[in-house]
Amino acid sequence: MAKCKVFFLALEAAEPLLLTRWMDAGLLPQLAALRRRSLHGEARCLRGIGANAIWPSVYTGVGPATHGRYYHDQLQSGGYQSISDCETRVEHQTIWDAASKAGLQVGMVDLPRAFTSEHFHGLQIIDWNTHLSHDGFESRPHGIHQHVEARFGRSKPCVCKTRQYFEPDPSEAKGAVTEIRESIARSLSLTRDQLLSRDWDLYLTALDQLHCAGHLLWHRHDPTHPWHAYGSEQGYDPLLDLYQEVDTAVGTLLSDLPQDCTTVIFTGPGMGPSYVRPELLDSILVALEGGRASPARKLVTGLKALWHYLPQNSRRHLSSLAKRADKGLQGLDRSGRRCFSVKSNDAVGGIRVNLRGREANGLVPVEEMDGFCSSLIKAIRAIRIVDTGEPLVADIFRVTDLYQGESIDQLPDILIEWNQKSAISALTSSDTGVIRQDRLPDWSGTHTSRSLVMIQLPGHGEGNLPADAGILDIAPTLAELCGLS
Repeated sequence: MAKCKVFFLALEAAEPLLLTRWMDAGLLPQLAALRRRSLHGEARCLRGIGANAIWPSVYTGVGPATHGRYYHDQLQSGGYQSISDCETRVEHQTIWDAASKAGLQVGMVDLPRAFTSEHFHGLQIIDWNTHLSHDGFESRPHGIHQHVEARFGRSKPCVCKTRQYFEPDPSEAKGAVTEIRESIARSLSLTRDQLLSRDWDLYLTALDQLHCAGHLLWHRHDPTHPWHAYGSEQGYDPLLDLYQEVDTAVGTLLSDLPQDCTTVIFTGPGMGPSYVRPELLDSILVALEGGRASPARKLVTGLKALWHYLPQNSRRHLSSLAKRADKGLQGLDRSGRRCFSVKSNDAVGGIRVNLRGREANGLVPVEEMDGFCSSLIKAIRAIRIVDTGEPLVADIFRVTDLYQGESIDQLPDILIEWNQKSAISALTSSDTGVIRQDRLPDWSGTHTSRSLVMIQLPGHGEGNLPADAGILDIAPTLAELCGLS
């Protein structure tokens, strides 16, 4: 057995409420046993920050206003079009850079949204079998790439990716479960291969298959979801099935660790129902500006409606062209508006004010910014869901009221967490009138802001994490466990 001083495992998008319920019921015995010998508790996530931008904060210990990430597809500085960076790369020092710089033996395998660095000199395998996997992956040092492909095969697209351009089929669960189960086995094999290959001071890895499972299969777990009845087998919950598969994999990994190894498991950000389509926020903002859509926006809306009538196989071939057209037209539309939506995550909305002196064609004077944001927040708070009468937003705030840092201008000006309690067909307020949402989101599940941390320290038993623990504490905790400042 190879030595390992500190082992970090991310169970990406595993929902803490489900984990806790099923651990308490004895359905996840490996994780329940770990909890009984660990410090455990919630690590507060960042308000209004979606799942993609959580990871840079986990790895660096700094917030989004410092590292400047709020999504993997962000606005260019001063412009209106976005650039994609699926790894959510940041310039701030990561835990793996700090450990590598100190001369420690560091391995990292398929961490979500991880990225390479010129300062790192250990083992890195990035996106071989993750939620962002595609045909190709990054690795170091030399020779690892060939070893991985020879022994475990090439990188494959994740289950969500293979279904990306098809109409959602709520009844097609069996195939997704089979693919996700196979993906768990692939990740486990590669992680164990590298974990046992040498002695490690710090080894960081993830099982992120519950990410795809939550997106694609939430409706099969949740009896209140409108899609629940499609193809459901009575008494069968595919999410429980896959959570148990991950639980078994966790048990296998823990059995590979020496007794004096410190284990840190981070689960989250979690999963829940998804009821808000990304384009709904922009419809609200257009309504608040008088309902007069620009020609570019009308064209975008028409093309998106047409997209759903295209043969499904044609969508994959046309996807790159469609994305370029969408970004170009969005840029034209945004430059002529006082504010516009920027996607932050399916569970989170972002609003960017077209501010004079910051945006290329800024329309809102700096001296009017405070009043403009206050009025916008008040109007959005007043919007109600027609189906239930509840407010549309669970949380809405101006970013500068909560976050500070040198990169704050890269973030949206206003962040919104949606009320995802039930399906939404229409919204209403005195300012917007009635706004209809004709389709449910393509995925039945989206992220929550819940997380859970378990830390097993050699010689210590069960206990609670501090009540004020947060995800910004994870990187410095790992650093201290490795003997770093």
